Amino acid sequence: MTEEKKATKEAKSDEVVSFKGRFTSAVGRRKRAIAQVHLYQNGKGVVMVNDIKATQYFPPSILPIISQPLKLAGHFKDFNMSIHVSGGGIKGQAEAVRHGISRALVKIDSEIRPSL
Repeated sequence: MTEEKKATKEAKSDEVVSFKGRFTSAVGRRKRAIAQVHLYQNGKGVVMVNDIKATQYFPPSILPIISQPLKLAGHFKDFNMSIHVSGGGIKGQAEAVRHGISRALVKIDSEIRPSL
């Protein structure tokens, strides 16, 4: 049984991606959910939510909500994102993340604000 625990701890540590370098941060809110978003430039499109990959944290039906501002701005794979989200339900958290990503993108390039 201890071997299984060690294996899961090693697998979990492999999933955590270390983000380094300059980033732009913003806070998004929706209902009771709050998301702190850090966009790292020159990334490969890695999205970590509470130290878990976004595809594992959110159900597949919710993932398009998160990627919406990136698609509208044309920066789908240009940034790595580290997100800490708390409060509310899954949908409220996803919408808070979307709000935070939108605000961070506007900080980077204010000309994309009308499209968001």
